[in-house]
Amino acid sequence: MMNHLIGERDWSAQEVLHFLLDLPLQASSRVTITMDCRPETDQPANFVNVEDQDDEPVRRGLSSLEKYKRRATPQRVINYFPIYDAEKQPEDFARVKLMLYHPFRAIENALDFEGISFTSYMDAYAYCQLSCSHEGDHYGEKLVQPESTHEESDNENDLTIPDSWEALARQLPNRDDATRVEDPDLLGERTIDREMDWSTHIGTHDYIQTDFWALMKEDFPRPSIVDSSASPESLETQQRHLYDLVIHHYKQHLAGQNPSQLLVNVDGRAGTGKSHVLMLITSDLE
Repeated sequence: MMNHLIGERDWSAQEVLHFLLDLPLQASSRVTITMDCRPETDQPANFVNVEDQDDEPVRRGLSSLEKYKRRATPQRVINYFPIYDAEKQPEDFARVKLMLYHPFRAIENALDFEGISFTSYMDAYAYCQLSCSHEGDHYGEKLVQPESTHEESDNENDLTIPDSWEALARQLPNRDDATRVEDPDLLGERTIDREMDWSTHIGTHDYIQTDFWALMKEDFPRPSIVDSSASPESLETQQRHLYDLVIHHYKQHLAGQNPSQLLVNVDGRAGTGKSHVLMLITSDLE
């Protein structure tokens, strides 16, 4: 998995170290928590291992909401999850609003106001809006994208590269004409190439053979790099599923259907046949 990720992009040594040691990639002076706003009965339970007790080796831990109930009172930044729609999910929206406004030990307590019991969170929240005054919590508000402050300039002088940047570019290797050593074998970097006016050649070729490389591959086929003697029928169920997935996607591409990019993570312990099925797929595609 790590080799695949490194092959897809450039990872710094620090990032790889943080992934291997399971360290956070950032630190902040403010604590941010994620609040699960689903009903308490729908929230997953956490379990912890108890090493010294044989009669109860696994014990139920605290859920995120239970930890929140026992919280201290430092200032925190809350990341709401999920954000209910006030029109499509009014009952859940009202319940979350009451949870944010009024302290509770059991969520059912949010249905009681000043000795009045309500049967729904919508009615309780409507009464809360009339009788209470709370600070804004920004829950359910739609983010407004700020207008761009960048203005297009029509001044031709603004489009020219400053002399300071050109001077900085000349500090790169072989960029300063005064000190550059010409390489006669490097086409395009020779002095005669750099001083040549190529503008007269632009647009002189009306036809470009777009299938040039396809024809060259047919006329000069190269030998297969990967050779596999296996057959798709010999694959196990999960291996065959991966094989059919890749081959079907490739056939869609050849048929001009323009399928979306196929992203597959092949994971498993050593000896489970990952390389075996990948070599077979590569051999068949070649």
